[in-house]
Parts: sequence; C-alpha cells; structure tokens
Amino acid sequence: MVSFLPAGCSRELVLRDVAWEWGAIAIDPGVGSPQILGRKSFLINRDDFIYGMTAQMSGLLHRDGGLDATYCSTMALALCEYLMNRGEGGSSRRAKVKYALTRRQVRDTYDRIDARLAEPIAISDLSLPLGISEGHFFRAFRGATGQTPLEAISSRRMERAARLLSETDLPIIEIAALCGIASPSHFARLFRSHTGHSPSRWRDK
Repeated sequence: MVSFLPAGCSRELVLRDVAWEWGAIAIDPGVGSPQILGRKSFLINRDDFIYGMTAQMSGLLHRDGGLDATYCSTMALALCEYLMNRGEGGSSRRAKVKYALTRRQVRDTYDRIDARLAEPIAISDLSLPLGISEGHFFRAFRGATGQTPLEAISSRRMERAARLLSETDLPIIEIAALCGIASPSHFARLFRSHTGHSPSRWRDK
C-alpha cells in the first residue's frame, strides 16, 4: 500500500494481525518542481513503480547496512518526477527541455566530487554551488556528460580505488573507506562491476 501526504498532514494508521514493514520518503519541494506542492493526498493498494523503488532500497539497506547519499538523492528525484506526472497530471506533461552544464560547470563539479570522495555526497552538495535546483542539475549534468551524478561519483571512486590498490599497500578495507564506501562487500561488488576484477586480483595484476 502506498500513500502520499502533502506537508502538514498527519497519518493515523492502525493495523492488526498483519506482518508489515513501514518506510517514509520525505521530498523537499525544492528538489524537483514546485508543482509537487499541488499534488493532493492519495492512497492506493499498489503502485508498481513506487513498490519497486522501495523494495530495491530496502534490499540494499539490508544487504549493505546503509544507503549511499547520492543514490538516495537520485531516487528522490525520480520519485518526485513520477508523482508530478502520475494520474491526471500525466496527460499534461510539459515538453521536455534539454539541459546541459557548461564545460566549466562540469569541471568544477568533478573537482567537488574528487574533493569529497571519502564522504557521503548528495546531489544537493553539487547543485547548490552552481545555484540551480537538484532536478535541474541532474538533467543538466546528464545532458553534458552522458552520465547520471550517481554513475559519475561511482566511477570516480573506483578510479581512485584502482590507483590506491596499485600504488599503495593500504588494506583493502581502508581503501574502501577512503573511497566513501563503508561496506567491504559492497566495495568489492562495485569494483568488480567497473574493472572486471576483484580488488585483490587487481592488486596482484
């Protein structure tokens, strides 16, 4: 079951004799379009898009013990766009506008990413210095680079990890932490997906 509540509304729910898990996603109106403020509350038995998103987030949380800040920002943006175009709003979609950051904005963004690779990075950390909304930044960055911010951050982290594995004798768990990844198993999966090798195999090579 999925419910959407505008800011200021209260939720009162009583469930008896059921096994259930509850989660909430708070959406900052400034993340996407202010039109999210106009959405009315709704309650539906099932929504495959939202169910799939929350199931994926729950799976990653239980597997890795946490959720990456950039991943959460990306999911919030996707959810915001979906809610704005859901139901009666879907038939009146605005024409899509292409956005792209300038070369200097892209370079500055990569510099910010590189300076914070060991920390959680939210999309707002990258959009605010440019003076644009998270939604605008997400589309503009992808328009300029062909990558989402999440993909770019993950790629830069794995590039740093590869260098550290090749050039230092630091333990792999420490390298993972220096690349902003707390879970060694998550780090190993990410590294293998980017390089085709496990961290230890990469070091041996």
